[in-house]
Amino acid sequence: MSSQIYPTLPGLGFDVKRSYVWKTGIQEALSGKQSAIGYRQYPLVSYELVYNVLRRNVSPDELQAIVGLYNQMKGRYDTFLFTDPDFNTITSGNASQYGVFGTGDGSTLIFQLLATFQNSSGPGGAEIIQNLNGTPVLYDNGSTISAANYSIGATGIVTFGGGHAPAAGHTLTWSGSWYYRCRFDEDAIVWTKFMYPYWRATIKFQSVKL
Repeated sequence: MSSQIYPTLPGLGFDVKRSYVWKTGIQEALSGKQSAIGYRQYPLVSYELVYNVLRRNVSPDELQAIVGLYNQMKGRYDTFLFTDPDFNTITSGNASQYGVFGTGDGSTLIFQLLATFQNSSGPGGAEIIQNLNGTPVLYDNGSTISAANYSIGATGIVTFGGGHAPAAGHTLTWSGSWYYRCRFDEDAIVWTKFMYPYWRATIKFQSVKL
């Protein structure tokens, strides 16, 4: 499991495709009545990035930047970190909207960081946050919690110290930034040289859980 970060390159074109991926089992009776079971508590996120131009005549070389990462990952073998350009940060101003990760009951000490892509007061489903970018800030009913009262593990699990369990009914939120840990979809990618010294490629990858 690498700590390599996916490069930000200027040749990225549109459309950029981003998909939430759930896993559901549907059983249908002869009458047509259906029953469903969800196999995932949180979705995965799938990406498709089309690079119209990867330049070889700049420093650093854009083609080598992405090919280098791909080969270091050995295709689908290893994972890397990706900054989603549209959903990677929760600020203190909207932490109550997007960054709810639990409700205290006076005894529970362990919580998983979560984030929700939604409109204010609209529907939404939480995503699990496991790869932090920097140090987050936690809030209890809107008040900053002292960092001395908790620890955060490598997979976004918050553990409160004894005697610091959030009070019953208190909403826990956070602010901070994160990466998506991802794996390439394919063990072979076509890199097309369409004019010297310019290349293009389509890159597909999907988030993974730890």
